[in-house]
Amino acid sequence: MIAGIDLGGTKIAASVANESGVVARARMPVPRSGDDRAIARAMLALVDDCCRQARLSSDALQAVGVAACGPFEGQAGQLASAAPNLCGGLSPESGLPNRWMRVALEAPLREALGGRPLALANDAQAALFAEHRFGVLRGVSHGAYLTWSTGIGVGLMLDGRLVRGKSGNAGHAGHSMVPSAQLLRSRCGCGNEGDVESLAGGAALARAWGGETEDLFNAYRLGESAAGGVVGCALDAIADLVYNLFVTLDLERVAIGGGLFCSHSDLLLPALRARLFESDRYPGMRGMLAGASVVAVSDPSRTAELGALCLVLPESWQPRWSAQFPAEAVAAIAA
Repeated sequence: MIAGIDLGGTKIAASVANESGVVARARMPVPRSGDDRAIARAMLALVDDCCRQARLSSDALQAVGVAACGPFEGQAGQLASAAPNLCGGLSPESGLPNRWMRVALEAPLREALGGRPLALANDAQAALFAEHRFGVLRGVSHGAYLTWSTGIGVGLMLDGRLVRGKSGNAGHAGHSMVPSAQLLRSRCGCGNEGDVESLAGGAALARAWGGETEDLFNAYRLGESAAGGVVGCALDAIADLVYNLFVTLDLERVAIGGGLFCSHSDLLLPALRARLFESDRYPGMRGMLAGASVVAVSDPSRTAELGALCLVLPESWQPRWSAQFPAEAVAAIAA
């Protein structure tokens, strides 16, 4: 048995699986207060909940994979998360009810696991790994996964290899600077002003709209001009980011997931494709976009879960797991 934990900007989800698939799931909102180990304790409690559902002892777990929002920083020689959507100490404008500068992850989890294997990765990197094994990036050697949710994150694969970087932070393109979307320019939770996350992340959109993002998109669907301005500027920022990925890394395909995007992909995906491939927004470097594609993830409800589990999935389980995701069906989604 293995466990996977997905730590996002607003929720934690855990699952337990065997060679046939997932057997139990649990989720909860991310704790926002307490000491910097409060989130790790909540993660472990969710795994225990899953084990109770599956009627097994948590001691029976062979390994645990953790996909966590970042970026990561070292803390006493082990990885901690300095995610702007979790750590209120990073920016005075965050509005978070804590003064954390980082969230302890690796140290408390290793202590609880008592020597059993733990794999910890950026959530976008883990999601890319899952899409490469089972989803719309299957067979792609040069690709990226972009999560568009509370925050903006990217996982990168070049020459068939997941790119991790010196600190496990490769792909934090959500904190890269773009010149677009002046209307939404505000300070990111990381402290920067004008990065992609401050222009298009869910928290930024809620601030710009002055209400819930769901209300924003409802208004956008009704054709309200104010909503069109906010969503349009966010789309410009994401399009600029994706364009930069294509021309910098010579990618074949970018898969997009994340709660905000997947809830409104019928609107957002065509608009992104139009900006990238049909408009004159990027008149130069057209050859770098030839043959490139932007697609939605194959199964939005499972990408994050699979990403965490794939970090510790035994190779011997791969054939049975792959049978759950027929290649023909996945190829049809990516078309």
